[in-house]
Amino acid sequence: MTTCYLIFNTTKAEYIAFTRLPVCTKQEIINYPIATAMIAFYLLHNSGDTIIALSEYDEATFPDRFNTYREVTDVTLDRMIEHGIAFDVNREYLFENDPTIYTRHMELQEITWTYRE
Repeated sequence: MTTCYLIFNTTKAEYIAFTRLPVCTKQEIINYPIATAMIAFYLLHNSGDTIIALSEYDEATFPDRFNTYREVTDVTLDRMIEHGIAFDVNREYLFENDPTIYTRHMELQEITWTYRE
């Protein structure tokens, strides 16, 4: 059985779900460059906050307050695009009659490194 993970920021009462990306398990998240970049981007922009990763099977131990947290997955992905870190390739709509349910297929921008001598 698949175990999906979420990232919770208990300081700001928000969370990242991987439902917009074609990943959810630990291995998928680690091996998908956009997912790992999103976590790094989020951590670096929320330095000092209490951030935890929990599996959906930890729901029994989730505090009730997690139900009131705001999802920031799309906001974070959009900020990565604004910062020139990633770009959307396309969106795969999962249901013809519901445009709110989709998977984002994204890639990282190519980086040109400049070294100092």
